Amino acid sequence: MCEQAKAILWPLLQQYQCQLVEIDIADDDSLIETYGIRIPVLSGEGYSEDLGWPFNESQADTFLTKLTQV
Repeated sequence: MCEQAKAILWPLLQQYQCQLVEIDIADDDSLIETYGIRIPVLSGEGYSEDLGWPFNESQADTFLTKLTQV
């Protein structure tokens, strides 16, 4: 899943000039509880929404558009 998500995200990250920061949730019980089966998850600092897997290019594009407008 992560590799599929990255394939969707790389062109969009360049387009929106965003940086991907990968966080391993395995050692954090609160992150496992929050995101669990939805990983990978897109989120942004200062943005209250997130986008969990599965997502497609259109959904990721919409998310990044909203994220960059914050």
